[in-house]
Amino acid sequence: FSIPDYFRKLFYETGNLIPNFAFNLGNGQNIFYYSYYGLLNPIILISYFLPFIEMIDYIQISLIIIVFISCILLYKWLLNKYNSSIAFFSTIVYLTITPVLFHSHRHIMFINYMPFLILSLIGVDKYFMENKRCLLIISVFLLIMTSYFFSVGSIFVITVYGLYNFIKNNKNINFKLFARETVKFLIPIIVGILMGMIIILP
Repeated sequence: FSIPDYFRKLFYETGNLIPNFAFNLGNGQNIFYYSYYGLLNPIILISYFLPFIEMIDYIQISLIIIVFISCILLYKWLLNKYNSSIAFFSTIVYLTITPVLFHSHRHIMFINYMPFLILSLIGVDKYFMENKRCLLIISVFLLIMTSYFFSVGSIFVITVYGLYNFIKNNKNINFKLFARETVKFLIPIIVGILMGMIIILP
């Protein structure tokens, strides 16, 4: 929590989301080295509007909220595919598995991107069922801004899930159709990645 707390204090002092110089972090090295620890992380940025809450308290509260939001989104996603009993049981399993419980208070960067990953999977469904790209673009962007490190594996998961949906929805597949639809599907993902270049490129 100390690094996000320093980012917030630096923002209050300078008014810059991306400070030119942060003396207390590596004696002023490239600020983008700390993207993994909260620079421009949407979850951390919300705390900038809450100066009356200590960062250590904010982190704890936000992680509890993140876990429950992940559960709600997972339930909603599964409910569109299975009955309510399966969706509910699967959500309870997710809520009680060791990695989620352990990392929610030890290694928060390992799970704080999960709501956006699940939202991306919902975005894939919307893309194939309603031809809507907006949710997928925004989810991939927020996924990268939250954790560019875990976004690589997450984008792989999104792509595989998209491939699964394509195969499921098309009985007669040829190379031309596959190539065309793959490019169309990858465009919103690439747009989300390009939007996240603000932390990836530096």
